[in-house]
Amino acid sequence: MRVFIAGATGAIGRQLVPQLVQSGHEVTGMTRSEGRAEWLKEQGAHAFIGDVYDVAALESAVAASAPEVVIDQLTALPASFNARSPQTYAATNRLRREGTRNLIAAAQAAGARRLIAQSIAFLYTPRTRRPARLSTHPRRSARRSPRRLTWSIR
Repeated sequence: MRVFIAGATGAIGRQLVPQLVQSGHEVTGMTRSEGRAEWLKEQGAHAFIGDVYDVAALESAVAASAPEVVIDQLTALPASFNARSPQTYAATNRLRREGTRNLIAAAQAAGARRLIAQSIAFLYTPRTRRPARLSTHPRRSARRSPRRLTWSIR
């Protein structure tokens, strides 16, 4: 399968690219740096150096890769951040609004059949406004299947 990954050299992309290539997929990865493009080539992927905000270049690169699937792994989180500061997520929020819109348009124009997009959600309990905890319910999941976990928010 032909796959185009935007954000191919980020935290998740660096794990995803080698797995897809090893599974026999033809991968084109998008990155903003020459050095990271070299890493993509070393992994057996094609590299596109560009920016999701450069619509014409993005559309051209996605079309040239003729992907069946486009994967959006774009983020712009700072190396160190304060989770309570709105500025921490400003660049990533822009990527998710404008960049994802551009990527969807490019994927549609190229005839991609699927789009997979990374996202995030924070959950807080109504009374304390503290982050909610995720936990498993082993009794429920054991009845269905020992390998299947049922997740709930408490």
